[in-house]
Amino acid sequence: FPSHDIRILTAENHENAVEILGCSGRWLATGRGEMFLNAETAPGGELLPTTAQGLKIPLLANAGAMGSGEEALHDDVIVGTLTVSPNWVSSRIRPSSDRALRFIHAYGDSMAPTFADGDVLLVDTGARDPSHIDGVYVLTVHERLFIKRVRQRLDGAIEVSSDNPTVKTIDVLNGEHQIQVLGRVVWAWNGKKL
Repeated sequence: FPSHDIRILTAENHENAVEILGCSGRWLATGRGEMFLNAETAPGGELLPTTAQGLKIPLLANAGAMGSGEEALHDDVIVGTLTVSPNWVSSRIRPSSDRALRFIHAYGDSMAPTFADGDVLLVDTGARDPSHIDGVYVLTVHERLFIKRVRQRLDGAIEVSSDNPTVKTIDVLNGEHQIQVLGRVVWAWNGKKL
């Protein structure tokens, strides 16, 4: 490996990793013992479904395009699961429901620098109303999946745009578009909270 790719696990980095991942410090340092500590409850007291390893979130075969769009699969095809700490979900993500969380891949550059090509995104499929919360959403338009920023303008219109200033596109939804909101992106596997 080139020397600039090597990361040293300092005490500060170790503490940050434990906090972000919500895992056991002993497990992170040695690989021994339980990966996660006791199961936590979500806001509102709902017990999150966990295993000894943590909360398992489905990884879908669907991929959202940050550009020209990816063909949407008509059914959610689960290709695996990613396990996260229930404490991390309840304290950092606060989803509409833990069962509404899904991971998908994102491709393209229209949402750079917010997301990079190939990032894995955590989507809250229970958050489907951009008029309540501005953010980045997974959208279906003409049977293609897109990942775009959606916000409500001061005049009340809903605007869909890209973050990349070199490919900035803005569409205003005026009722003529057939758009389905599939969920709001709540975390990118690049460590940026939205």
